Amino acid sequence: MKSFRGIAHYPEYWPIERYATDLALMKEAGLSAIRVGEFAWSSLEPREGQFTTEWLSEFIRQARGAGIGILMCTP
Repeated sequence: MKSFRGIAHYPEYWPIERYATDLALMKEAGLSAIRVGEFAWSSLEPREGQFTTEWLSEFIRQARGAGIGILMCTP
């Protein structure tokens, strides 16, 4: 059975330009998984009926590129 070493991370609080730096530090620390999405509802739907997922899609894309898995939580 494969084991994971991970953390909870809240990319919605950081500018997209910071993602690469954070992911590089996580990779250097030996992390293999990141839990994201919990408590993110206000960033995913900032106004009723208006959804913004670009930041989350970009973070997931960069994490995959860094070889780090994502565990999606329920916002």
